Amino acid sequence: MAMGAGASIQVEGIELFNCGQKGELGRYGFHGHSLGKDGFNSHIRKSSIQNCFNRAITFHASNGMEATDNVIYGTRGHGVFFEDGSETKCKVLRNLLTLIDHSSSGPVGTGIALDQQPHFFNEQGSVAGIWVTNWDNVIQDNRIAGVAEYGSGIWYSVPFTLAPNSISTKIYPGYSPFAQPMVPENCQGNVMHGIEGRSGNEGMKGFGLVISGANGQVFGPNESYDCGMGGVWTGQLTGPHNVICQG
Repeated sequence: MAMGAGASIQVEGIELFNCGQKGELGRYGFHGHSLGKDGFNSHIRKSSIQNCFNRAITFHASNGMEATDNVIYGTRGHGVFFEDGSETKCKVLRNLLTLIDHSSSGPVGTGIALDQQPHFFNEQGSVAGIWVTNWDNVIQDNRIAGVAEYGSGIWYSVPFTLAPNSISTKIYPGYSPFAQPMVPENCQGNVMHGIEGRSGNEGMKGFGLVISGANGQVFGPNESYDCGMGGVWTGQLTGPHNVICQG
C-alpha cells in the first residue's frame, strides 16, 4: 500500500498470496490510496495476486496508476477496483483475471457483504473483474473469465457525484466523474467469457460488459461470449465492432 501525496509504489515480478483482509475496507491486495497526481509514479506489473480475500488491486483517489501484465486468480470482491470516481488517467492493460467471487462478509459486525454496500461503487450487490467509476481511464486488452453469478467482466458504474463520505470530496470539491470525456480507445481489446448469470429480475448482472447510464460514450471493439445474461448491457452504448457470441 502507498498512501498520501508524495508516496509511490513500484512493484514488478512478485507473487502475492493469501493477501487482503476479509471484510475490511482499505485492506486490499495492492492499494494506491490518496496519491493524487503522484499516482503516475506507481505501478504493479508482471505480478500475480492469488487467493486474495478482499479486492486484488485498488486505485483510490490516485491518478495515473498502472496495472499491466498481471494475473489475478481467485479473489473475493472486484479484481481491479476504482474506488471513488476521482481516479483518472490510470491504465489497466493486458491482465488476466479469473475466478472472481463475491466478498463473503462486510465490515466487522455489520453482516453486510462488501459488494452489497450502498452507493455507486458496489451497485446492486454485483462483483466485477474490473469495476470502473470514471470514463477517463484506459482499460485495454484484458482477459476476464470465471466471474461468479450476478457478476460482470467489466462494469462501468460512473457516478454523477463523489460519495458523500469519500476523502475525494475534500480533494476535488464539486467534481463529477460522469461529466468527464470518454475517449473511444479507452475501452477496447478486452475479452470476457464465462460470466455467470440467472434469469429473472437480476437486471444488469451476468454480462461481459456493463455500462451503467452511458451518455453516448463510444466503446470497442471488445469481445464477449458464454455470458449468462448477455454480452453487453447499457442504455446508450455505441461501439464499433463489439463482438458478442453465445449470449
